Amino acid sequence: MSNNSLNTTTTTMSNEMSNETSNETNDNVSKLTNNESSAYYKMRLRIINDVIVPYLENEANTLSRWTTRCDGIGNYLSVFSKLFTGASSVIAYSVVFYDDRNLAFLAGLTGTIALMLNQLSSYAKKESHNRITLLNNLLTYLKISDIPVQIEPNRDDKIMIDDINYISNYNNSVNV
Repeated sequence: MSNNSLNTTTTTMSNEMSNETSNETNDNVSKLTNNESSAYYKMRLRIINDVIVPYLENEANTLSRWTTRCDGIGNYLSVFSKLFTGASSVIAYSVVFYDDRNLAFLAGLTGTIALMLNQLSSYAKKESHNRITLLNNLLTYLKISDIPVQIEPNRDDKIMIDDINYISNYNNSVNV
């Protein structure tokens, strides 16, 4: 055998051995990657099922419960505010008839309590609205349809909406 053919044979054998070693290494790396990805996948599922899902369920329940509570508290405080406003007015008119300074103090105190209850009612309603918004954001994140939000417009908003409807109806009748 010549030196040239010996070198070619040695190079070929070396390349084959390195290819086999390379294939074995690649197989080991892919097995390692599959094992790691399997462990990662299992850990990911465990975190989702054991931590995230219970947290989201608890958060949705809490937000739903407090939305209802804040709305109910706001309604009760609004009713009591109106009752105290009426009582304050009656006491204030009776001050003139009885000419008693204690009644005047009581009328002022009742009016102040009415204002405080009205502010607390407004705060409770805003909290209810904020919590329903947070719940809807959570539901949107989970790709679940939102809970409809009932907005109670005040009297000025109703008048403005009526004016807008009147103008749009007028414009539609003129354009026809």
